Amino acid sequence: MKDRIRNTDGLTQHAKKRTNDALEQVELTLQKLYQAGEEITKYKVFKESNVSRNFIYTNEIVANLVKEFQDKPPISYPSKSNLDLKIQYLQDKLAQMESQIKESQKIREENEKLSKAYETLKTEYTQLEKQFQIVCDSKGLI
Repeated sequence: MKDRIRNTDGLTQHAKKRTNDALEQVELTLQKLYQAGEEITKYKVFKESNVSRNFIYTNEIVANLVKEFQDKPPISYPSKSNLDLKIQYLQDKLAQMESQIKESQKIREENEKLSKAYETLKTEYTQLEKQFQIVCDSKGLI
């Protein structure tokens, strides 16, 4: 039997790509937060970047980026570009929240449908159980 050599290059490349994509997302989020004048914390970066909490809290590069942005002096002048960035940031945040609300409503509607179906099945089961008992009693089976 031949020894198989495992080729993990594809997996390694994919993992590196995911890490790089996550780092880019974190950096974009940090820039948005900084430009919008928001307080920069790991938790806020986690919430805004859609990157896993574990990645945010354990990756050294992320820790250095967060520290770097925390150490930057805050932007204290309201320029048109900063206001535009803040408006864009808030619009993006609003769009994300609206999307979450729509998804929540869909889930709620599906839950209601399933609840009604459950109650219907429960009623049918009870009726069948009674019918079964009547048949068994009439035949003297139980």
